[in-house]
Amino acid sequence: VQAGVVHRQEPAGGSDIPTSTKIKLFYNQAQEGPPQPVVTLPDVVGMPWDQANHILVVGNGLVNVKRIAEPNPAVPAGVVHRQEPAGGWRVTLDQEVRIYYNP
Repeated sequence: VQAGVVHRQEPAGGSDIPTSTKIKLFYNQAQEGPPQPVVTLPDVVGMPWDQANHILVVGNGLVNVKRIAEPNPAVPAGVVHRQEPAGGWRVTLDQEVRIYYNP
């Protein structure tokens, strides 16, 4: 689970409890050490997969780019039609970036 994201709570969500009940939230703390470098993710939608991958990996230093084949008849074969996170988001160099292309 990503640091700072709640992964469990007590009592469980949806429970009927009195308003005075204390709720415990469980989350992972950030790791110690130097902060991760952050880059602004370029928008690679509409590019051929090879070009998009080159821009993300070589041009921006991203190390966790996932290539996902997802049929989309609206775009030519091999072209990126969706990305997560979207272009413009700030990401760490090791954050997963998913690139969906038409096989």
